[in-house]
Amino acid sequence: MNDVLAGFLLSGGTGLMGWVFLGRKWFTRLRSIVLLTFSAGVFWEGITPLYLTHSVRDPWDLAAYISGGILYWSLFFLLFVYNEHKDLRFSEDRLS
Repeated sequence: MNDVLAGFLLSGGTGLMGWVFLGRKWFTRLRSIVLLTFSAGVFWEGITPLYLTHSVRDPWDLAAYISGGILYWSLFFLLFVYNEHKDLRFSEDRLS
């Protein structure tokens, strides 16, 4: 579960830093999130065991990192993007 949380927090932290330092919603595309979590997972699971003797390779951890990123994107989409469009589609002005 901590690997899923790592992917979630990595995606959220990157999005938050993009918003704070760049002033925009920078990290909201699923492709970008999957690429980031995949790259971080390859580093942590592939390269880190080369220089840390107590670290082991686990391919399921790579899937967990990506799953955490997809979970972040899903929650972001439901909380922000979907709600914005839902409000526009079902406003009272459009019904009258």
